[in-house]
Amino acid sequence: MMGTKQFAHGVDLVTFIFRGSSRRKEQVSTCVSRAPSGPMKHRARSWTSEDPKVYPRATTVQVGEQLMAICPRFEITPRATLRIGPELVQAIGLLSLRNADLAADLAKAARGNPFLRLAGAGADPETLAAMPSGLHAHVLTEIGFLALTPDEWRIAQAFLEALAPSGWLDATIEEVATRAGVPTARTEAVLRRLQQIAPSGLFARSLAECLELQARDRGLLTDEVAAVLRSLGAIADGGISALAEASGLSIKAVDAALAALRTLDPKPGASFAAADQSLLRAPDFVATRIGHGTKQGWLVELNAATLPDIEALGCDDDAPLTLRRAAQEARSLARAVARRNSTLLAVGRALVRRQSAYLKMEVPDPAPLVRAEIAGMAGVHESTVSRVAQAMTMQTPRGVIGLASLFSRPVSGGGCSVSALRARIGSIIAAEPCARPLSDAAIADRLAADGIAVAQRSVARHREHLGIPARAVRRRTGPRRPA
Repeated sequence: MMGTKQFAHGVDLVTFIFRGSSRRKEQVSTCVSRAPSGPMKHRARSWTSEDPKVYPRATTVQVGEQLMAICPRFEITPRATLRIGPELVQAIGLLSLRNADLAADLAKAARGNPFLRLAGAGADPETLAAMPSGLHAHVLTEIGFLALTPDEWRIAQAFLEALAPSGWLDATIEEVATRAGVPTARTEAVLRRLQQIAPSGLFARSLAECLELQARDRGLLTDEVAAVLRSLGAIADGGISALAEASGLSIKAVDAALAALRTLDPKPGASFAAADQSLLRAPDFVATRIGHGTKQGWLVELNAATLPDIEALGCDDDAPLTLRRAAQEARSLARAVARRNSTLLAVGRALVRRQSAYLKMEVPDPAPLVRAEIAGMAGVHESTVSRVAQAMTMQTPRGVIGLASLFSRPVSGGGCSVSALRARIGSIIAAEPCARPLSDAAIADRLAADGIAVAQRSVARHREHLGIPARAVRRRTGPRRPA
């Protein structure tokens, strides 16, 4: 049984709680008093049953020292909270989509929404899906960056028709000149430009020329290597001794030259058969050098050939609710795509500025770079950079590259990236004598002399990542990578 009663002397509320039988009952009362002004105060009383059989333990009502209210009341307090709106969620989801995938999704949305209109070269996803892939598609994209004249373009197409899957030419210069209807001298001039396309070694007419192009590109074309390449056919007749005699080098020099040549790829075009298919599709970014001399810069744009223009049409206010909702969805999607594109451009331009020397081919490897640095430059979160770099590709003077390849954590013992360290380890092993290959400790000493302090176990880990066997195996087989 519970009841309330008003008391005098400023007591507002008294609550009686009765428990027990008709013979025994326990009363507990709590009195709360309030002064005429100021904060509320309290006092408490408690009674317990005299018979322990009814309530063996004493029951006490305690009231807190700073009790401020008994009755409910409302307060308005400002508080900052983070809320992610639907458009932002949609824009975040679009970041991981490549341009071609986004174009397909937009085309599907446009078919079901009359207020969504697409235009531009990337508006038809079937055209994007029909684009060629593989070695020829890669070379065709690269040729577009050579700024050829119409006559040179016709010659380049004739060379492209003669390009074998291995990357070599299946036709002679004279045959290509006949197909293009031009003199042989002009054909050779175009060939020299085509042989600059990455990966090096494409459009070679023989094994020696293929290896020479790669050795020159990697800085391995020493006088000894050039002499071995000129006499490479002698090795088929009499082995290394015949090659040494034909080239005029010692056996030791021939071994060193062959060790360097073994690190090259005799069929650079064959790698496209097993390459990541994402690199064989149209790139998402296009980075182009603009200006002249000291005023040169970069123009970084999204590939308009793979990305359609999106337009959201308006709707009358008195239109049916279904149409107004469709128009609102079209506007939301258009804003999300615009947010996605601006974010991609911010990240892409920051990457190009940071890795400008590498993209201009002034240095062989990217500079050490982590995603947090690009996030700070682009004004976005690090996770946003990860989403963009995971899927996107960029057309650069080096060819089509994945954005993820531009990131490389720095080596703790020196100012170079992991990719540069591995390239240096590979070059050291390529130059070692076949009869006396270097140990991991000796390689670590060579790196220390270059200012890169790396432990022996780290050298072994990077060597294994390159697919280069241990010293004992290299002594028998040379520094060949396992198949």
